[in-house]
Amino acid sequence: MAGISLINGLLITKQQQIKWQLQVPNLFFQVARAAVILGISYHILNGVWNVSLSGLGSSIGIASAVIALALQDTLSNMVSGLLLLFAKPFKTGDWIELEGKQGRVLEQNWWSVTIANNLFNLNIPNGVLSKATIINYGSGSVWKTISASFSYDDHPNRVIPALNSLVEGIASIESEGIAEVIA
Repeated sequence: MAGISLINGLLITKQQQIKWQLQVPNLFFQVARAAVILGISYHILNGVWNVSLSGLGSSIGIASAVIALALQDTLSNMVSGLLLLFAKPFKTGDWIELEGKQGRVLEQNWWSVTIANNLFNLNIPNGVLSKATIINYGSGSVWKTISASFSYDDHPNRVIPALNSLVEGIASIESEGIAEVIA
């Protein structure tokens, strides 16, 4: 990794990005550079010094298959996250709903998405997110209805303050609600 970081620092200049330019994660460039370095190293060892690398190649192939099986869920989350980052079905600040869970998107990365509602923050792995149906309400307000049932024996002077207290203290309500009694 230190070698890749050194090559990254030497070959990549920090240029300002253009607005329409696609943002590709740095991981892709590092993998491409590693492949080039490994290819050159293989050519030097095999072609110049006549070192046979067939046994090493077989060992690396078997080891990579074992690692891929062990990291199956992790790789699924990573690939799903990269696909979600490119597809952009929602962005930070949007209010989304999936599988009965609702919240505002706080953060989206290659591994998971963090959404927040009034009670807690929820971290959803991208593998789960890619299989779910996502409803995107956008970044504006979300209309919700609160239903409460009371007995006909309850006095209206006690019911209306109880209904008004349902919306008090909820920070995400933009305007104060008014209790309405519908028979």
